[in-house]
This record gives sequence, structure tokens and C-alpha cells, in this order.
Amino acid sequence: MDGLSLAFLEPEWERLELLGRFLFRNRRAREVSREEIHRMDRLQEEVDGARRPGGGWDRLVAEPLSRMEFDVLACALGPVVAPRIGWMYRNLQGDMSRAFPSPELITELFCLDLEGGREVHKALSEDAPLRTGGLIKSPGDGSFSSIEPESWVREKLLGLDRMDKPPPGARRLRVLGDWESLALSGNRQNLLLEFLIWIRHGDMGGDMRRANGGPVALFSGPWTTGKTLAAGFLANELGWPLFKVESEGLCGQSLEDSCHRIDALFDDAGERPMVLLFHDGDGFFSTSPMETDSGPRSLESVRAHLLRRLETHNGPCIVSTEVPERGDSILNGRADMVVAFPSPRNTNTPS
Repeated sequence: MDGLSLAFLEPEWERLELLGRFLFRNRRAREVSREEIHRMDRLQEEVDGARRPGGGWDRLVAEPLSRMEFDVLACALGPVVAPRIGWMYRNLQGDMSRAFPSPELITELFCLDLEGGREVHKALSEDAPLRTGGLIKSPGDGSFSSIEPESWVREKLLGLDRMDKPPPGARRLRVLGDWESLALSGNRQNLLLEFLIWIRHGDMGGDMRRANGGPVALFSGPWTTGKTLAAGFLANELGWPLFKVESEGLCGQSLEDSCHRIDALFDDAGERPMVLLFHDGDGFFSTSPMETDSGPRSLESVRAHLLRRLETHNGPCIVSTEVPERGDSILNGRADMVVAFPSPRNTNTPS
């Protein structure tokens, strides 16, 4: 969920930088010092250690890679994390617009013979792990095409981890203001603070204990009573993004499509910190008849699947409803906390 720690990669960048110096000197028929050779040997040991299981790379790479595949991947990742590597590539390739390496440059960096050059191209083939694992983009044709990492690899390495990217079926909400903007009694504000503590520190014990998943809160009250505002304040206190989910974003053309959309939402949300706000709780969880192409039985199955994923999701979910304690809501008795928002004195308060 958080950005990937990059300490294990530093020997990779130092090694690439040293290889670049060797190549620069070799092109000018200059000698490499014995001290630099010893330094390369030490760096190689550190690099090999990080590539073993548990060494660091396995947090980024799902399947085993050969030594050549690791070398190619490290060369492609270098400019993303260590800009000095990108400048080195520009100088070595004689083109200031090319911050990423070509297969030809990698072959030259590692002093590979003809067979070694073929191994580089084999590592870049469509059926090789670097491509099937979505680690690098297609390098194009020829030995001088740039090799770049895929966008998700960049995001993970830079610590972005898709924090601001909405999960499928949701959109980002940004809420400004403070707790005093909410027209809530002290008891209701205390409930919100308890919910915040629960998210930060786990279950509250006693009757509020939960085996897994959650917590789930039900915010009920008429339009313009501050439900979205409260959800935004909770997210701001946590330092997490707030994502709004509406029923049309999860309703597909069929039962299978709808369940797939629900799974995509929760699978993505489970990988990073966020607060999910199901804004149209009445549309999501009311058991009143609704007109759909799939029919009422399929709709009931979709609701049941959504409820299962909601209850087992390891993260805070807030369901907003305009009908307090609605008798036909399948959420009744399932929410971990219910906060009632009274009719506001100031009707300009956001909903």
C-alpha cells in the first residue's frame, strides 16, 4: 500500500554508473583502475544479494528472472529513480532526448559478445517475463529503440502507488472545512471520532468487535445534512483519499458484468489506503423493486455479492442514505456504526 522502499536498489544504480564510466573510458582507450574493479566486485555481490528471494526485488517482481532479465530491468528502471542514470544514458547514446537505454547500449555497457546480445533481445521478447509480467513497455523494432518501464512500475518505485487514482467505478472527492462546519451534537461527533479511532487502531472491543473486514458506517439523514462533509473530514484526518461510489458505476448489463465491476472496485481498494463512500445507499441496498435488464433475481444476487465484498473489505466504508433507519435496507443490523444526521438549520451545508 505504501511506496516501495528503494534502499536495496542503490547498489544497482551505483553499478550502472560505474559500468557507464568503464564504457566511457573504453571508448577512449583509457584504463580502468584496480580500485574501481574491486568496487565493481563489491557492488556485484550486493546486487546479487538483493536479487535473491527476500532480498528486495521480489516485492516488485512476481516471477523469477534470469540474470540477464534482471540486468535489462535495472537498466530500464534506473532513470526513473536515479536521474543521474538518465543523464548518463543521454551522453553515452549521443542524444539528449533519450534518457532510457537501447538494447545496443545495454550490450555495450555489459561488454557482451554476439551471443550475449542475443540474450538481451531474448529478454525483451513478447513471451519473456519482462513483457508477460507487464514490467517493461514494448521496445519497438531494432537495436536502438528505447526500453522503458510500464507506468505502474514507475508509480510504485516513486512511492505514488496510485494513491490519487480512483478505483474502478469510483471518483475522487476533495472536501475542505473543519468539524465545526458540521451541525452535529456532541454525541454524534463522538461517534465519528470513535469511527476514526476504530480505523486507526482496529476494533473497539465489546459489542463492536468484528472478526474481519470493516469498519462499515451508515450515515443517514436528509439531503444537505453534512454526510459527505463528514466522510471527507474523516478521510482528511487519516490523510487518505476519499472516493465516491455511485450505483450506476457498478451496475453492468448482466449479473456477471456487475459482479466483475464490484470485484474490480474492492480488489483495487484493498491494495491501498482510502475511504469508500457509497453515496446512493438507498439505490445500492434497498430491497424495493427496481427495473433492470437482468431481472429482480439477478439484482438480488448483485446486492448480495456487493454486501459480501463490503463486509469483508479491509478498510473503511461509509454508506450514505437519505432515509433514516429504512425498514427495507439490507444493511440494517450489519453496519458497525450508524450516525444520524438531523435536518440542518443551514441548508447550504453539503450533503
